[in-house]
Amino acid sequence: MKKIELQDIVKNKQPRFLSEGETAITYKLSDGKIFKHFKRGPLLLLKSVSVDIEQKVLAAKNIKINPAIIKPENIVYHNGFFEGYTMKSAKGIDYNTWENSLTTSERKDLYGYAHIHSQLESIVKSTPNIVYPDLCTCDNIYINGSSIQLIDYDGLQIDNNPSISISTTLGPITQYIDSKKYRPGILFTKELDKKSLILLYFLTTFNINLNNVGKIDSTTGKPITLDDIFRCINLNDYDMMNKVWKIFQDNKDNEYLGDDVFRIAEEHQMEITPLYNNLYFKRLVRK
Repeated sequence: MKKIELQDIVKNKQPRFLSEGETAITYKLSDGKIFKHFKRGPLLLLKSVSVDIEQKVLAAKNIKINPAIIKPENIVYHNGFFEGYTMKSAKGIDYNTWENSLTTSERKDLYGYAHIHSQLESIVKSTPNIVYPDLCTCDNIYINGSSIQLIDYDGLQIDNNPSISISTTLGPITQYIDSKKYRPGILFTKELDKKSLILLYFLTTFNINLNNVGKIDSTTGKPITLDDIFRCINLNDYDMMNKVWKIFQDNKDNEYLGDDVFRIAEEHQMEITPLYNNLYFKRLVRK
């Protein structure tokens, strides 16, 4: 991996601000590459808890990884201190932009959602040594026609190299300690990825947040149950229902949805009712 100086980027690459997070600022460079510039404070704090982003970036060259995941190309230093890395720009648009741009007809297309889910599942399954705690952060998923790319390499948990990133969609990190989704010393297990994929499928396909299970329904005053959600969207596929149920059980292994998403598309049509702010009430109807 080539080492480059921060000064070279500042002088010659015309960095243009894209976004800022808690740990880093992201820029677009004049050559089309992306520069992720880490903040010194968070870097030192992460290193104090054994999360060494510099070493993770240096190791990228020798790690076998699905080509859909964009790896660092160059590592950036300033006066001997690690500053960040550059990488190729992802093609297409991020997942949120893609979802917001869908037409009414496309929002009814169960096969379209199934193909997107299947590609994400394929990427996750192809890398048994990698966990994607930030998978449900849709800004990290890019869609270009029928292909998908993932960014945020430093947010991955690779082998025993941990990550402190976790999507807010998954809820507080504390709930995963001492669960099937967490292994001391290695942090998250692939069980977390399976849950992330199911949450993302339901959130996008049905506009349903499964994290609402157990919360109080303001209209009934009772806790929301999985059965309530299944009735709401008219889901009667017991194989899929059982897999969804398992993500809430600590004594059951999670499963990938696999071909279930295509069976749902084959046997159902989607009925949608516009609500507000680009939200829709969605319901399955048997063909």
